[in-house]
Amino acid sequence: MSKLVPIGAAAKAFCVSTSTLCRWEAAGRLAPTRTERGQRRYAVAALLSGISPDPLRKRNVPGPSYRA
Repeated sequence: MSKLVPIGAAAKAFCVSTSTLCRWEAAGRLAPTRTERGQRRYAVAALLSGISPDPLRKRNVPGPSYRA
């Protein structure tokens, strides 16, 4: 069985927000398992083989800032 990680760790690995992972789940790109309390857990092997980060977003580069 593959190691399961929480949504925060998975988001950090892909340099995206947890909201992005939720959107990927809604779009069918990811299928996390849920704990008894409904928390998402992602299989490390599935993350590494089943999805690739957004090709337009460079790693460790923050997105645009909308602060005034």
